[in-house]
Amino acid sequence: MLDSIDDMQKNSRRDADPYLETLRRKRNWAALMEAAGRRERQDDLTGTLYLGIAHLEQGTPEAALSHFFRLLAREPDHAPARYNLGLCLKQLGRHREAAQHFRVAIDHGGDHPDVWIALGQSLSALGQKAAAIACFERTLALAPDHAEAFFQLAKIQRHQRPPAYLDHLQTLVGDAFRPTWARARMVFALGKILDDLGRFEAAFQAYELGNRLLGPSYDEGAHTRYDAALRAACPGPVSPLPGAPERPVLFVVGMPRSGTTLLERFLTRHSAIASVGEPPWLREALEGSGNFPANWGHLPTEERLEAGCRYLTSLPATPQWILDKTPLNGFFAGPAGQALAGAKVIFCRRDPMDVGLSCFFQCFTHGHEYSRDLHHLGRFMRRYLDLLDYWRARLPAERWLTVDYEDLVTAPEPILRRVLDFLDLPWDPACLDHLEAEGGVTTASQWQVREPLYTRSIGRWRRYARWLGPLEAGLSGR
Repeated sequence: MLDSIDDMQKNSRRDADPYLETLRRKRNWAALMEAAGRRERQDDLTGTLYLGIAHLEQGTPEAALSHFFRLLAREPDHAPARYNLGLCLKQLGRHREAAQHFRVAIDHGGDHPDVWIALGQSLSALGQKAAAIACFERTLALAPDHAEAFFQLAKIQRHQRPPAYLDHLQTLVGDAFRPTWARARMVFALGKILDDLGRFEAAFQAYELGNRLLGPSYDEGAHTRYDAALRAACPGPVSPLPGAPERPVLFVVGMPRSGTTLLERFLTRHSAIASVGEPPWLREALEGSGNFPANWGHLPTEERLEAGCRYLTSLPATPQWILDKTPLNGFFAGPAGQALAGAKVIFCRRDPMDVGLSCFFQCFTHGHEYSRDLHHLGRFMRRYLDLLDYWRARLPAERWLTVDYEDLVTAPEPILRRVLDFLDLPWDPACLDHLEAEGGVTTASQWQVREPLYTRSIGRWRRYARWLGPLEAGLSGR
């Protein structure tokens, strides 16, 4: 949603409603829905716009679509509606359609930095690098201190020489009065550029500052108790419960930055494998059973099977293998193995020091707070890797496969053949061409997986070894 919707509305010959905008900014959704609905019933298209915005900003883009389509049927040149419709489609992973609507918004009065940044992000997801860079550069031309534009420009390319805007970025980063989130994005952008240029000490200092700006690390005690409850829920061998559904689902798990996206790109070239990306559906389905995981082992079989069915209803209707690559789904391999008879797990394993460094260098937000402190990050990884070993020892051998990142990037064919054998699928040479994989990529590795295979990230941690003592200590359980 644009903070400057008033300007865009005037360009669309319709003033923004101050009252509705105030309700939106206060996030008073009930009052906004009531007031906007009343305006819509009076044939006021501003009400229709804000009904869509209310759904979008509450995280239900599907419900927002109909409002924006209804408005655009009456006023096709309405730039705010085009922009917000594009945001809906972008959230739903429909980046090609989203980009079309962002472009129309720009053509009809939406020459605004937030529209250009959204267009650039969708083009990035589609792998259109040059066009995306042009969008981010246009954003900076309109707003020279736009944090997200710096962040996206730094992420999208490898810098062999300092970019023209480096001095300006360093000046902005030094402004302690700048909003914290914006400053953090710029600091991570600076760290990426300095790392590319081989200025490792300065890069590490930037990433340290960026992680401090993101906020406190996670509650280790709460996570330790959660881990213990998971183990207690499935203390013995894990096998499907009687009546468990047998739909083929492949969970690709491991730490973030361990090669899950690359493996997904290889596998989705096979005609019998379709990916749903990284949805929260498994955790939501399991937690829907109530007091999960503490209560899981005490639930009647029917209620545990209901959790599996809730997860399956989220998946698209297709006879293919469904690949769910939410990396931290490995926490739930035991309960999922009971509730889903057709599920298999691939654990993507990578040198923990390389994984830890890469996580620390990502501007992770919600759900990855553990990555903001090297010692906490090491302890989190140690606990998660130990839990994955716990599940591997309890799941049947035919339902678990470990793939090493280092082997995947140096000799992919034997690894992929082994994976397809694991899934009882025939070999398809198309799997070797991950660069041709379709679909948008929005994970932190969206540009790395679009490059030819490289090994430069193996042992990368050694460049920063002198600063990684806390990470090593955490991995050792200290």
